[in-house]
Amino acid sequence: MLRKMTTPYEVGVLYELARELIGGRMSIIAAELGRERARDPIDEACISRLKSASTALFLERENLRSDDLAAVLEVIAKYSRRKSPLSHDL
Repeated sequence: MLRKMTTPYEVGVLYELARELIGGRMSIIAAELGRERARDPIDEACISRLKSASTALFLERENLRSDDLAAVLEVIAKYSRRKSPLSHDL
């Protein structure tokens, strides 16, 4: 567990990390969307789900506030432990 944050700098770094983690997940979804669009036939339901997921992540990132440390830490915990769906490609 993280120790109590004492400086605005530390909180700012965590905030930027949280935003980057969300952005990374958005990149993974964009890659999945590209693969889905390249398929023949295209699975419109899958594309719709991916677009919805991307929009939800965008809104989560936009609504994240740097002064809400609890929310920032929640985002870090949520996305830093998620295994990449593309890991099989690496």
